[in-house]
Amino acid sequence: MKLKTWHALVLILIVILAAYYPALLSPLNSVDDLRMVNELLNHGSFSWHDFIFPTSKSFYRPLVNSTFILDQLLWNMETPFLHLENLLLHCANALLVFAVMKHPARLYHLSETKIPLIAALVFGLHPINTEAVIWIAGRADLMAGFFILLTLLCSFNYYQSGSRYWALGIPLALFAGCLAKETTLLIWPGLLLLGYFSQRIPRDRSVWQSVTQSSAYFPAFSCLLGVAGYFGMRLMALQKVDLGMKQVATVVGATTGAVNTLKSVSANTPVASHKLEHAITVSGFYLRKMFQPFPLNFGIIEVPGVYFWLGLLLIFLCLYLISRPSWSGWFYLSAVSLGSIALLVSFGGISWTPIAERYMYAPSAMTSAGLVLTGTRLLQGGKSILPTVLLAIFLIGATVSIFQRAQVWQDNVTLFEDTLTKSPQFKMARYELAMALASRGDKQQSVELLRDLDLPDFQVASLNKASVWINQGEYAQARNYLVKRLDNPGAYRRIILERLVKVLQIMIDHAETSAEKSALQDEALGYLDGLWTMTQEPFYLYRLGRMHMMMGNTEAARLAFVEAYKLFPEGSMYKTPAGKLAESLRSP
Repeated sequence: MKLKTWHALVLILIVILAAYYPALLSPLNSVDDLRMVNELLNHGSFSWHDFIFPTSKSFYRPLVNSTFILDQLLWNMETPFLHLENLLLHCANALLVFAVMKHPARLYHLSETKIPLIAALVFGLHPINTEAVIWIAGRADLMAGFFILLTLLCSFNYYQSGSRYWALGIPLALFAGCLAKETTLLIWPGLLLLGYFSQRIPRDRSVWQSVTQSSAYFPAFSCLLGVAGYFGMRLMALQKVDLGMKQVATVVGATTGAVNTLKSVSANTPVASHKLEHAITVSGFYLRKMFQPFPLNFGIIEVPGVYFWLGLLLIFLCLYLISRPSWSGWFYLSAVSLGSIALLVSFGGISWTPIAERYMYAPSAMTSAGLVLTGTRLLQGGKSILPTVLLAIFLIGATVSIFQRAQVWQDNVTLFEDTLTKSPQFKMARYELAMALASRGDKQQSVELLRDLDLPDFQVASLNKASVWINQGEYAQARNYLVKRLDNPGAYRRIILERLVKVLQIMIDHAETSAEKSALQDEALGYLDGLWTMTQEPFYLYRLGRMHMMMGNTEAARLAFVEAYKLFPEGSMYKTPAGKLAESLRSP
């Protein structure tokens, strides 16, 4: 029976859904997932402003943020639905790889069904993508990958038909991709190479008859409209306080300084040379990960120096591919361009880990396409069954590894135990494991992990030193530590105040004298007032009222409850209690 297009599409969906099925049962990951979900669930109502203007001053990803807001509005952030959306996005991306690969297959007079099918399956089952697909916060990489592939599909269709509709789709797709994740911008060098290669690779004019000298670079230059629109929106949304771009500029400046040491000797040569060596080493590591991704690791913090030589090889390969234009080479070079953002992250310290498999999501799509084209061209005309057997072994092995990895993600304790085993020096993995154990009820083991954990003060997790002392009954030590942190709170003043109120409440319950209890209540009252002044959230007014009630300040408590009742939105769980308490404290 002849393999039809719809057969191939259904097969892609079935295989990917079967491999990733256990991911639907995974809980919220304590890294980003839990924080994001809690913030949205505690949000009273949403306006268009929430969809377009984020609270973050580092990332501008309104399209991704909007999907999570819709998740909250439609199904109250139910975890299986969040995972299902990620999985369906990955399936959509595999189908886009299928559609994109039809064009080079047609140019080389290859099967327009089998070759795209193999490329889509290789990408869809590439084990390096498990982190991006299973981690809910990885949706940004999935959505960026979707629009990157859509940009390429529009470009290829424009080359084939010359239609103005496909021409319009190119900048729109890139613009939307940037609103999902800024790394979409890195497809632009690939589009420039696309114009360059399209004029230098022999092609069937009947297939890409509309490609002329003047139109070859149209996809790249039309995308500048999308880029301009993105930066215009970003500038308006972040109100000129763009910490993300500032961080990128700092890292790029440092890296440029490293490259300049190849031209001149300066006092900073050892430091700059180390940065350059690091960039090359990380490049080599990602190259190896693309072809041999194991062991899969959620927290990669260091790369062995031996990968420096593989990184050098990558540089020479890129130069060779530019000098010898081919469509498989174009896919490889586009993968390198898309993956280059990972080098900036490895320098910048702006992510949970400096090295991450999810950064290779879009590059893996390009690499999969290139590999399939390379393999097909090398084996064209051959009669051996060996390539088919090897492909089947890869696909089966990849499916099994993804299924097993998805099972690891089904429990945060298992996931962070796995991470700590592979990265034993990763302090944040140790911390997350401790928190996962505490959530499961194993507080003693959690305390043991946290006791000697020394995290820098700029990480919010360092505040959990206080939690260790609280669990050990050393309340005064926990309070003193938090009070000291208030001298230099950084971005965590609110969290410190909340934890101070928590520990003081415990100390109030254990106070031995009325004078001690009164002093602790006065201190807690001051911190609650600070939280209300900082946030203007009625919840803190409600807690102020409760504290005043405990202290016998009836009128102050009533006024706090009255004001809280006015400010709580309709449907809030605290609105009715605040009104009843205000009424009960009214003077007869």
